[in-house]
Amino acid sequence: MSHPVGVVASHALVALVDGPRQPLRILHRGRLSWQLADVRGQVVCCVTFPGALRLPHALAVDAPLDPTSPLEVGAGAMVSGATRLTVTRWWQPPQPQWPRLRAHVHEPTARQAVGTWRGRLGHGRGLTPYADDVLLGSLVTLIAAGHPLAARWSADVASAPLEDLTTAASAGLLRQATRGLCLDQLAAVLAARANGEEHAVRDAEQALLAVGSSSGAGLLAGVRQLLGQTTSTPAGKGVAA
Repeated sequence: MSHPVGVVASHALVALVDGPRQPLRILHRGRLSWQLADVRGQVVCCVTFPGALRLPHALAVDAPLDPTSPLEVGAGAMVSGATRLTVTRWWQPPQPQWPRLRAHVHEPTARQAVGTWRGRLGHGRGLTPYADDVLLGSLVTLIAAGHPLAARWSADVASAPLEDLTTAASAGLLRQATRGLCLDQLAAVLAARANGEEHAVRDAEQALLAVGSSSGAGLLAGVRQLLGQTTSTPAGKGVAA
């Protein structure tokens, strides 16, 4: 049975997709994803293609698109040149909330992260620099724990000129992280830590480490900096995306 060609959209993008049509430009184009910026130059969403990691701000498409064609999003669809793709399904990105983690937050580390994050941004190689992944893991952890510093840190990151400070992919993910939105694999680690199940923590951490060549390791390092390390991790990097 054939299925209509369309877009599988994150609920994080409801206001964008169902709002007025607006032009977007490709700030970064990779093999599996495009980072799309609005007229202000801010990454507001990404287009992902088959084989890509599921990202919290993604518009996932199966059809090939012409990167040279004008792009618009709004009125329930994404338009690329003469191709109009409507939303065929919505999905909810994880937004972990585990207040019980609050008691495990290392307070000096939390204060240091909030005070020094900007100077660490953009350090490292890749689509998402390693230092950014660590910051993202820590930020999502602090928000999930309901820590008093989370609101301040989120506001600082959200108001920063992220696209001038780091890569487009990292800017988009960090902006979503200010709302507590994250990858499925990171959410699974926080859930396992909150529930205190050692075997579940171990399995979730291994799944997170398999994200990217170093992104998963960076995200996990961010969690561990805030909450401490509970299990040993084999040496080496994750599996390349």
